[in-house]
Amino acid sequence: MGNVFFGAAAMVGYLVVGWGDAVGEPFGVRFGKHKYKVFTLTGIKCHRSLEGSAAVFIASALAAGIVLQNPVYGLIVGAVAALLESQSPHGGDNFTVQLGATATAFILAGYASF
Repeated sequence: MGNVFFGAAAMVGYLVVGWGDAVGEPFGVRFGKHKYKVFTLTGIKCHRSLEGSAAVFIASALAAGIVLQNPVYGLIVGAVAALLESQSPHGGDNFTVQLGATATAFILAGYASF
């Protein structure tokens, strides 16, 4: 959907999911001490950790900052990615994070840039 709606900006979303989501889960499993629950429509228990969410933020901000060549934009995209990941049920976060990061990058960098 990122390619369809946002064109080349989808590259940001792919890298954010590839870096941020890939780093967040193993980091949270290994170092996550401060757990919180994530609401799900199915009632399946889903937990995240503040440490894992912080790892998503850092890795996503780095990925987006490199692609957008703007560290401030990278921090904003990273924050959006971490927020979306923190509230998405397990398995659904790849969709929400990728699309949210793509849309944010598209808006920040300006429509004409992509």
